[in-house]
Amino acid sequence: MRKSLLALVISTIFSLTCVYGQHLLYLKSGDNLKGELIGGKKDTVYFKFMSNRLALPISQVNAIYFDESTAPKALADPYADMDAKLIGYVTDVHVLSEVEMPDAGTSVYIVKEADVKGFDYKLVADTFQVVNMYRDMYNLYVNGGMQVPDELKVMMKVYNVDTDAKFESVCRRTNKNISLLKNNKKAIKAVCDNDGKFSMPVASGTYYILIVSKNTTSATSVEAGGRVYCVKASVQQNEEYVIPPVKFEVQD
Repeated sequence: MRKSLLALVISTIFSLTCVYGQHLLYLKSGDNLKGELIGGKKDTVYFKFMSNRLALPISQVNAIYFDESTAPKALADPYADMDAKLIGYVTDVHVLSEVEMPDAGTSVYIVKEADVKGFDYKLVADTFQVVNMYRDMYNLYVNGGMQVPDELKVMMKVYNVDTDAKFESVCRRTNKNISLLKNNKKAIKAVCDNDGKFSMPVASGTYYILIVSKNTTSATSVEAGGRVYCVKASVQQNEEYVIPPVKFEVQD
């Protein structure tokens, strides 16, 4: 209710703010953006920053000042009790041209291990990526009119995805597990900036980090097909934990 009300207020007063020039948006990470508020919907704020349209979760926003001249230089840190930080970099790599671009606007969900029950980490972080690879290889052989190698048939049986029905079952289970993180009420949400970077204060502990690419497309019925990356990280007190760079492939 509170989020919906905030979005409604933003939408209502948006038309009155243009006379003040640039707006200042303060993030809970401690950063601030100077640009233009262009709207709000449900739990999302839309902000134009350096010619890019960002969709920011309201849970990530600390304050918005419509009149730059009245904005303070800094706000009190809402994460004063946090004793560590998670940092990550996400890019899109174009397969044919080999061009690598920041994956700006990508969503990041950070959930403490103790706050999610029944999550199959291996399925989301590893198994599905492997079975999806085998399935794609299988489709290439079949669609190309070639005989499927026996080794590939064996591996598909090992992973129990040798029929469409079995593969779709894995897809459904993967999506169900992804939703356990995305829809978790205690999830900390972040959005990658124009450099493909996210930085979020956290309390020390063990976390699942789910990264959902904004700029790549899925080749399968499941969101995880080329679009989702999941990693588990144990963050120590006073540590700036840097997740290994995440690179999503994009078909040219």
